[in-house]
Amino acid sequence: MRKCLLCGWELKRASGAGELDEADEVARKFEICSHCENEAAQLDEAEKSALRKLQTIQKSFEVWSWDKESVSKVSSLPQEQPARIFPGIPLYLGDLSDAFDVQNLRKLGIGCVVNLCADKIQGDYKGLPQRLARARIHQLIMVADDARNFDIISVAENCQTAVHSTLQSPNGRNGVLIHCWAGCNRSAAVAVAFLVTQYRVPLFAAVSQTMQMRGQILTNQSFRKQLVCHCWKNGFDLEGENVPRWLLQKPESERCDDVACSDPEKRHRRNPPADTPAHGLRFAVREGCLKCVKYYIEQGVDPETKGQKYSALDWATWKLDRGNEDYNLYRTIFDCLKEGRVADAGELQRP
Repeated sequence: MRKCLLCGWELKRASGAGELDEADEVARKFEICSHCENEAAQLDEAEKSALRKLQTIQKSFEVWSWDKESVSKVSSLPQEQPARIFPGIPLYLGDLSDAFDVQNLRKLGIGCVVNLCADKIQGDYKGLPQRLARARIHQLIMVADDARNFDIISVAENCQTAVHSTLQSPNGRNGVLIHCWAGCNRSAAVAVAFLVTQYRVPLFAAVSQTMQMRGQILTNQSFRKQLVCHCWKNGFDLEGENVPRWLLQKPESERCDDVACSDPEKRHRRNPPADTPAHGLRFAVREGCLKCVKYYIEQGVDPETKGQKYSALDWATWKLDRGNEDYNLYRTIFDCLKEGRVADAGELQRP
């Protein structure tokens, strides 16, 4: 299916043999409908080329299932949602239902929610601002319309300071969720603009990666054009495919494997294999490293060495029931595990 690259209108061939529709002559070089000819004439060849290349990105899935009467969220998806666009930064793209799931936001370490669908805070979602406030999650509510020629770049620029400052926060809740109603156009455009502007990710690479993690995005062709024009005007790479390597790797503080953990001196896995996992668990507790505590318990480390299988929450409950001298420490660990949240900096440290 051929669509106008500027408005999304479907371009069809006439039924008569050898005949072409009104757009075909101009579409030979740049696929547009006749209504967009004047708009296309104002674009540089580099901008046209970038729009063509963006159109080649293939969606791998869709978050939403549409039919004539209703729309519903697909229950089984190839990528966890909300979508973490790049492993290197906790920047997530999602929809209104993702923003409403406060328990999951805590689990993801979200410290700020950017809402781009202020008109949808009603009905079942009327209490969303209060829910986020009670969870101590900052929120930025912006007015944006998923309509052709709405200035989405201005909205993106107004969001950048809040997004950047949260991502740079030193505490454990430095994640950002950018969302609109469906997580398709408004929020995707703002997220892509941020990646290009702040981290110099080439536009094509940013859109391609975002679509890989979120599925179908930027069906609003006007938003695509605005992103292309914004990048061209400011000298950003339009068609590059190389991404800074650090964006493709999780920060060391978020890893919990055999070679790295949130302890900079790696004392929780100090001298393998001489130090057993039980040693690692004790070091992790001593240092207040919730990531490694959870890791060791979920790997089957048995605190009582009875061959039983504990969940991390069961283990914390067991430690609390013993009433040992580190009760407050284990109380905090228990609360964090139960709420599915990341402990703030210093929260697990001993007094």
